Amino acid sequence: RASCLWSEAWIDGLETASKAFYTEGDDAGCVRALLPLHEALERGAQTPAEGAFVREFGGALDAARAELRQWQESGERAHLHSAWALYMGLFRAVSPRQAALTSLDLASVSPRLLGATALELAVPGTYEPQAPLVTISGFRPRLSVIASKQRPRRVMLAGDDGREYSFLLKGREDLRQDERVM
Repeated sequence: RASCLWSEAWIDGLETASKAFYTEGDDAGCVRALLPLHEALERGAQTPAEGAFVREFGGALDAARAELRQWQESGERAHLHSAWALYMGLFRAVSPRQAALTSLDLASVSPRLLGATALELAVPGTYEPQAPLVTISGFRPRLSVIASKQRPRRVMLAGDDGREYSFLLKGREDLRQDERVM
């Protein structure tokens, strides 16, 4: 939840859906890109940040979802245009906020992670045979958002050895090409 906020998932989904709808003329592809986002909303918010997103944009997104359902029943493209009028409002509201985001409060985006303490889990990259196991004692309350296209996060965790460890969270891309940089 901390590596990709709902607002970011919606921006990505809207960009994909927009390309399908406006560039490729693929109405079904547009709806396929949007349905998983609506399904996540229907499952309900699980964090304070998701709750805030639903309070601010839930009404417009419910109305847009109703237009998608109307399109699925009738095939009338006018319903998709009505939905897009609503989606564009979300896009215009969220895009500038995302660009300005430099840090996140872990209590808001992942309270369960913040509450995880004294774990019986080794700090990644610290295991050495014949040496004492360094386990995770907790997570720092703020995540740094790195200014790049994918906006990865830097999470700091405390080891039971008294040291702090920095890791990169990337929620929207393949990590196999990346190395631990921090």
